[in-house]
Amino acid sequence: MDAAAVSEMDLELHEYNDSVIGLGGSQDMDYYCSLKLETPETVTVIDLPINDFSGPFGFIERENGVKIHGLLGNNFLLASKYVIDYEKMKVLKPKSKPVR
Repeated sequence: MDAAAVSEMDLELHEYNDSVIGLGGSQDMDYYCSLKLETPETVTVIDLPINDFSGPFGFIERENGVKIHGLLGNNFLLASKYVIDYEKMKVLKPKSKPVR
């Protein structure tokens, strides 16, 4: 998650002494925040490493006016069971199982 978005959303930071593998390779991270995602069916809490996206993604905002607040990573997708439909360019929620 972008450090600026964490400030805007007034999220609590926690110390994080580990590295994260992403687009630019492996990077040491100092902080993370916890974010609660709620749907009518589930509540999922995910830990998001904090990073400064102004450098790697700043050109998108400058050129198109779109601010990148974060990236959906493998941890989020595994925890929430969401699926990316690349053909439709959408993130789909998991299908609920029928109640019998």
